[in-house]
Amino acid sequence: MGYKGALIGLSVLIAGLISLELGVSTAILEIIAGLIIRNLLSLPEPSWLDFLSNLGLLGLMFFAGFEVDRELLRKEAKGSLILGSSAFFIPFLTIFSLSYILIGFSLAPSLLTALSLSTTSLALVYPLLREAGLTKSSEGQLLLAGAMVVDVLSMLSLSLLFESFNFSSLFFLSLIILSLIYLPKLGKWLFLRYKGNLIDLELRFLLLTLASMSLLSERANLHYVIVAFATGVLFSDLLEGHKALEEKLKGLIFGFAAPLFFFKAGYSLNLVSLGFKGIFLTFLLTSSAFISKYLGTLLAVNTLSKRNLGKMPCLLYNLRLSFGIVAALFGLERGLIGEDTYIALILSVMITSMLASFLLKVLPKED
Repeated sequence: MGYKGALIGLSVLIAGLISLELGVSTAILEIIAGLIIRNLLSLPEPSWLDFLSNLGLLGLMFFAGFEVDRELLRKEAKGSLILGSSAFFIPFLTIFSLSYILIGFSLAPSLLTALSLSTTSLALVYPLLREAGLTKSSEGQLLLAGAMVVDVLSMLSLSLLFESFNFSSLFFLSLIILSLIYLPKLGKWLFLRYKGNLIDLELRFLLLTLASMSLLSERANLHYVIVAFATGVLFSDLLEGHKALEEKLKGLIFGFAAPLFFFKAGYSLNLVSLGFKGIFLTFLLTSSAFISKYLGTLLAVNTLSKRNLGKMPCLLYNLRLSFGIVAALFGLERGLIGEDTYIALILSVMITSMLASFLLKVLPKED
């Protein structure tokens, strides 16, 4: 890896330390680290960064799906559907209209832009609710379930709007569905038979499953993040009772691979090419994304008038990061958006998340 690996590793470590000291999301600081390395130090991209950042993305989407509690969604079905749908569709329609009518994007870039800025990061919502001691309360359960609905709607929209299928892809899609049904059962048998083994067979099985699902998704003409998310949802029962395995996988993903994904997201931003037009686009998208998400969430909170949640959900649901970056990266890879739009989307995701996080800290808590 040489000096490139050492420099990247050091920058990611420093980002983590600053995050712990300031209480800022480590993902945002890792993106900033990548941005600095690319734009100020002009470090050439190492050949291994793509592979490891893709592993980080797979792991992130797996755990995003893993955190979807199906029982909680059933329990809070009505409230979570109202909250999640309003928090997703109002910003989606607002930003789509802005992109298509005012900015002048064509249909596909407008849809992609709207999707990228309509997301909510469940991975950020959950720890903040836990920190506030709300995860066991009815209000906290509603907010958590609503964020899950936004996540599911984001993944479904990405699949339905941008994936096309033919006979060959439908065949591989069938294989994916069958695998997702039977692999958890195979995993359960393996975990019982080889319980307490010294070679981390369970961890190897999960990593092989993720890699296999990624390969199958390519043949099915389906983006691998969608399949990784579905894998996490369906494997959540399997990991119950295997806390040590869950912690090992989290350590590998969140301690090693995911930071490289966020670093790569920042490294991909060439600010030299931004220009005045890009700055104006960033401002327009950032302000419309924050306000429309705030109002969409507030509308649902007022509809559920018995819940005195105040401003908190409106700010919580403005925490985007993972899914917003995934959607923007998807658009760039598929040629749906250009580099200018990609940079504006990533910056908008970062700024709205940082602003929401800051306001959550400084605004007085509602009684």
